[in-house]
Amino acid sequence: MRVLVVLFLLGLAGCSSSVAAPAEDATPAAPAKSVLAGMSQKDICADSCLLLTTQSWDALTSGGYCKQCQAFDEFACELDWPSSDVPLCSMYDEMRNCIYAGYGRSFKTPKYQSLFAQKAWYKKDPAYRDDRLPKVAIDNAKKLQQLVKDGLCVKAPPG
Repeated sequence: MRVLVVLFLLGLAGCSSSVAAPAEDATPAAPAKSVLAGMSQKDICADSCLLLTTQSWDALTSGGYCKQCQAFDEFACELDWPSSDVPLCSMYDEMRNCIYAGYGRSFKTPKYQSLFAQKAWYKKDPAYRDDRLPKVAIDNAKKLQQLVKDGLCVKAPPG
């Protein structure tokens, strides 16, 4: 009987490679924190790209911006959001990066370092990761990137 137990235990030791190892960390990363917490609606509307951190592009472009910001922006319901003309591609790029900045991404390019350093709401998050962003923020960033890719903007200012 002892021989069988020893052989059985040796057999298990030799088969360890076929046994699935437990996952290192199966828990998803904690969601990133938006800078909107604690901001007034007036401040959010003043830098309206921040709305893209929590609300869909489609909702904002189909009247959502008007509804939320008309009390703070006299033209919120008169003009198309985010632009009443064909926008510059750089505007879409800035809006896309504003989404990331709204969750604390640090930037390598001097253009975005400078742009977001001027924003009172911008705070770098050393734990920032794209995979912590909510789905709506990721979808909006992809949408803005696609608008540029599809040429639905002007590459450079006229003139």
